[in-house]
Amino acid sequence: MTDSTDLMRDKTEVRERQYADPGKLSARVDLHARYSTNPQPVQDWEFGLVDLTGVRRALDAGCGTGNFLVPLARRLAAQGGSVEALDLAEGTLGEARARVAAEGLPVTCRIGDVEALPFEDAAFDLVLANYMLYHVPNLEGAIAELRRVLRPGGTLLAATNGAAHMADLWDLADYACQDAGVPEALRAELRTHARSYSRLSFSLENGADWLGRYFSEVRLERRPGDLRVTEAESIVAYLASMWALDAVVSAAAPPEGAAALRSRILAGFRAHIADRIAADGAVRIRIDTGAFIAR
Repeated sequence: MTDSTDLMRDKTEVRERQYADPGKLSARVDLHARYSTNPQPVQDWEFGLVDLTGVRRALDAGCGTGNFLVPLARRLAAQGGSVEALDLAEGTLGEARARVAAEGLPVTCRIGDVEALPFEDAAFDLVLANYMLYHVPNLEGAIAELRRVLRPGGTLLAATNGAAHMADLWDLADYACQDAGVPEALRAELRTHARSYSRLSFSLENGADWLGRYFSEVRLERRPGDLRVTEAESIVAYLASMWALDAVVSAAAPPEGAAALRSRILAGFRAHIADRIAADGAVRIRIDTGAFIAR
């Protein structure tokens, strides 16, 4: 199979497969929102890291379906501010566009690439780059662009994951693949794909080094909490949304058998999750995430 880190930074893969269907990203967001042991919404936590009172113009670079965009736009609208929203994939951007339009929020959405931002120098008081820099092929160029469009004294918020993020989920997926008859060699490939968080190009472990090349002040804040999942379907939907599952299925089965294998893996995964919930009351999954504040 193609190396997982290559797939994560392949623009065509990201645009046409990983984020073409907004429902896949929504499934991941939903799992975290419903089952986090941290009662504070992640958006409130992140926006609490900075003073938004002086922000009049902001950029959400890689806005996805609007998970951070919408609450930020609500806050800025109340003080006369506005947001530019940018994403590489029309699938996710289309949902973000619909959400801000439904509320009449002061947001302009456009397709764009963080490696070549279509904005003037020093245009923004605040820039968000949440859970997206690990998808960028030219990471240093993208960070340089984010710095370019920030005004002097402006702030970048860049959220990402660490090496331990969601590792427990992939252990459960491995058991399900074994029950479905996936050969050990391909299961090993899935583990490599799934645990590629430890090799993210932009992670909690290395993000300060990258940002420090262009920002004089960089601080990391880790978000506390993990997931305590009490029903199976949300976590099954999370696994079903992941490109790593599609990669192992396509490698393990001919095209005519791929759908059946995928169904067997998900059925086995569902059974494992249901057994764990029945025995323990919940499945606990470690979360390793946080945000860099750079100025």
